[in-house]
Amino acid sequence: MFNHRKRDFRLMGVSAKDYIYRKICQYNGFYELDLLSYIESCFPDGVEVCIDVGANIGNHSVYFGNFISKDLIAIEVNPMVTPVLRENLNMNVDSFTLYEIAVGREK
Repeated sequence: MFNHRKRDFRLMGVSAKDYIYRKICQYNGFYELDLLSYIESCFPDGVEVCIDVGANIGNHSVYFGNFISKDLIAIEVNPMVTPVLRENLNMNVDSFTLYEIAVGREK
């Protein structure tokens, strides 16, 4: 669990060996916070919907759903990751839709 802007967040990982999850634990905060803050600065009034394609465990999705958008769409195809993503979204985001699909040009 970590605190960001006076809010508590809890993000789980698939494995302690997962790079992104290790960084979240190491820094006790969002992974790539500088990038997330930059993206947020591009939308000072926020947006209605944010789409996170390749959401992984939800680090960016949780940030987007709390600080940038009113509604979040998270897309993740990996069946080993999606249960963790769903749990992270349930614990941390009020309004989201999760699609367990791939996104691409080919079938």
